[in-house]
Amino acid sequence: MNTIVWFGNDLRLTDNPALHRAAKDGTVIPVFIWAPDEEGAWPPGGAHRWWLHHSLSALAADLESAGSGLVVRRGPSEDTLLSLAEETGASRVAWNGRYEPALRKRDAAIEKKLASLGIETVRYQAVTMHDPDQVRTGQDNPYRVFTPFWKKFLSVVTVSESLPRPELAGTSPRAWPEGISIDELSLLPQPDWAGGLRDTWRPGEAGALEVLQSFVDEQISGYDRRRNLPGQDGTSMLSPHLRWGEISPRQVWHYVRGNARKSDGRESYLREIGWREFSYHLLHHFPSTPLEPLNERFSKFPWNDDAEALKLWQNGLTGYPVVDAGMR
Repeated sequence: MNTIVWFGNDLRLTDNPALHRAAKDGTVIPVFIWAPDEEGAWPPGGAHRWWLHHSLSALAADLESAGSGLVVRRGPSEDTLLSLAEETGASRVAWNGRYEPALRKRDAAIEKKLASLGIETVRYQAVTMHDPDQVRTGQDNPYRVFTPFWKKFLSVVTVSESLPRPELAGTSPRAWPEGISIDELSLLPQPDWAGGLRDTWRPGEAGALEVLQSFVDEQISGYDRRRNLPGQDGTSMLSPHLRWGEISPRQVWHYVRGNARKSDGRESYLREIGWREFSYHLLHHFPSTPLEPLNERFSKFPWNDDAEALKLWQNGLTGYPVVDAGMR
């Protein structure tokens, strides 16, 4: 079977359900489609684009080292997938699902279109450790408050083991479809202002694992105390790696539980991973929350429309040191 594996925010080989399954079934055509207009109200900014350039470069190198490759094209996603299916004879398109409202709507439309043409589609769960419909109240409703959600999560969810890197040697198509280079996406900033990002971060799967290992070895024991101190390096630094799926929450969960001794810091960090699960739980069940309050009464919350105070805040001149330091 020829399968197109459509990468999105899952830029890794390890614990990638869509890639793992496709590699077991025959020919694999990995593809990334650049379609920022499809992200709705949240178009990617400059730092987002910088990270994506380097993360895609790392993914392409990892795939090539494993005996495969990465086809890069511009959107629209539906048209591109249809073209690739025709060019490669693919009978299935697989990807790891998203929870952002605009992308869920897009993916549903693509599934419908591909199905009408006899092309199988498979969406896997890889962004979270649980199915958002799995954790519900006693009245069979989604949770709105974290603490009861987390208690229920721990009682009903068994976090499955991470999937290994798939064996990709021998899964390449006879002829690779044409694509464009990552450089042609023009993701890097001009002029180049990204020196600080380069000095601080190493996008990609290897960089994510390195950060996780360093955090567990050196930081996690005091995480419960240091994470709230802005003058100390007390956080895991994993957020952008998780956002781009260079490492999965399952990998983080099992690595922390298996390599960090039980402590307040360890349990506090695992609870923060739980907050990430809860955020996706809310986004899944209440897709309006990015733009509207979860509690409707806050939509009438009084707003202080003070142009002078806004300018002081924007320039880091409020007189509150921690606020001003953050703005500067």
